[in-house]
Amino acid sequence: MDDVTKGALIGLGRDLLKLIGVLLAAHGVMDVSDWQAISGFILTAAPIGWGIWAKYKAAHNAVVAGARAQAAGVDVGRSIAQATAIVTHLSPKPAGQPGKS
Repeated sequence: MDDVTKGALIGLGRDLLKLIGVLLAAHGVMDVSDWQAISGFILTAAPIGWGIWAKYKAAHNAVVAGARAQAAGVDVGRSIAQATAIVTHLSPKPAGQPGKS
């Protein structure tokens, strides 16, 4: 998910929390200052939880991709070494350094 979508979802969550707070205060269920503390906690904890979930999901996807590659008969270590060698060979060299012959 890109940063724009994440920002939009966090903004939507913030607006929903405001609406819930207004409704609770209007019905006398909760004081506005109490709701501000609760919604502040939610808005602080949500991105932390989201980050943990995203890292878990990325790690899980990497494990699944490695298992699929091994099941297909691909030597993952050798493929990574070959890709690294290709990228190292193609990367631009800083000015003033001689290239490899």
